[in-house]
Amino acid sequence: MALKVLYAILALLRVISVIVVPQYGYIHPDEFHQGPEVMGGVVL
Repeated sequence: MALKVLYAILALLRVISVIVVPQYGYIHPDEFHQGPEVMGGVVL
């Protein structure tokens, strides 16, 4: 029960920090497409 409350509080703080604090970074689109290819080269 205590872990669920802690998780809910941390999740709420995360949502508030995303809304209140301006985010200047962005995710580069190639990170989504090339990620599995790079890891595939390491595994294979």
